[in-house]
Amino acid sequence: MMQYFATPLRPSQQTTHSLRASQYRPSRKRKRDDDSEEPPPLAPPVASPRSDSASGLTPPPEPFPHHPAKHVRNTVTNAKLHESIAALNPPVFAANALSRAQPVRGHSQRSTLRGSHLDILTTTMHCCLLAGDYDRADRAWARILRTHAAGNPLDPRYHGRWGVGAELLLRRRATTHVSHQDTESKTQQNQTQPGDPAHIYTRHGLELAQDYYERLIIQYPFRKTSPNAVDARAFYPPLFTTWIRAILDRSRRDRSQYQEHLRRRSSSAASDDAEDDTIVLSLEEIRTQELSHAQELCERLDQVIISPPFDKHTELLFLRGNVGLWISDLIVGRTPIAAGQDQQAAWDDMSMTDHSDVNAASESTDNQRKYRQSLHQLHLARDFFTRAETHGAGSLDAAKAGIDVRIKSLGKQMSTFD
Repeated sequence: MMQYFATPLRPSQQTTHSLRASQYRPSRKRKRDDDSEEPPPLAPPVASPRSDSASGLTPPPEPFPHHPAKHVRNTVTNAKLHESIAALNPPVFAANALSRAQPVRGHSQRSTLRGSHLDILTTTMHCCLLAGDYDRADRAWARILRTHAAGNPLDPRYHGRWGVGAELLLRRRATTHVSHQDTESKTQQNQTQPGDPAHIYTRHGLELAQDYYERLIIQYPFRKTSPNAVDARAFYPPLFTTWIRAILDRSRRDRSQYQEHLRRRSSSAASDDAEDDTIVLSLEEIRTQELSHAQELCERLDQVIISPPFDKHTELLFLRGNVGLWISDLIVGRTPIAAGQDQQAAWDDMSMTDHSDVNAASESTDNQRKYRQSLHQLHLARDFFTRAETHGAGSLDAAKAGIDVRIKSLGKQMSTFD
């Protein structure tokens, strides 16, 4: 039912309206008879230039719609003045006769002279290396490192120059203090051939090279943003190789000194049993010292390869396997293999006289402990060789087969203690 009175609701809330409101409310529907025949609205009139100028819409002048050309200032510089004066006929100024500090056409003569000086130093260094004059090559290399290019020092990593620096350090000799042992070593070196690999590198040079690699590792660490750069991944293998060489050279030098001492005593007078025991103990101390140094190196190597990206470094994994074999030999007291001796025969012919003494019980326990440690190092070496194969080291079946033979040999020797 239609309402006759207004409701208290707001107009937006109403659904029905009063009679008066309904009668006077405009209809929203279009009537059929109300077809409009009015013409469509006309288009806006075209603006005339007079109306545009009156309204301020006059188009801008040329080069509209293009951007105007930039205004170039003709700056007069000293170089342009020199060139203009030199271009006169006859010329009253020589443009190429300037001082070294004043550039001509943006180029300085100082950089050219520095480049020529660097080329001369590089040529001198390589000539001295070919001639075997390592002292002069070392001085030339030091001057190259002190040379700056564009305000920055030279990077020794380019073109493998860091290896040249290491080789020069390996051949450097100590000049501050010369002891009696150093004099004897120099005498022996002069008696040997110049190309003897056992006397090319000095003890002082090995220490300097090791410190050199340590500095390079700290200065150029591995960064994920530079995967192809020469960084610590390239410096760790030569560091550990130099470290191993230093340990082996020290043991070799000590053994040669004891052998020389034994020859002197035997030539002067016959040595008794007590003196023989002293020599054996001295050799045992050398082996123990070498074992302690090898274990120290092994701990450092394990700390490196425990974290990425060195846990997949092929050279370090292969090196760790060889270090395990080395430590295994030192634990059981095996002497170095002579030249031309079969490695398998050396392990099969290992002396078993250690458990034939009077104190067989105590020595048997000590030998069991040593053999267990040696066996553990062999298993670790085999695991590292397997990891190296996994990460692209190639086939190491021969090395793993040799380790299996050693494990069987140790197992047979350990069975004799039961």
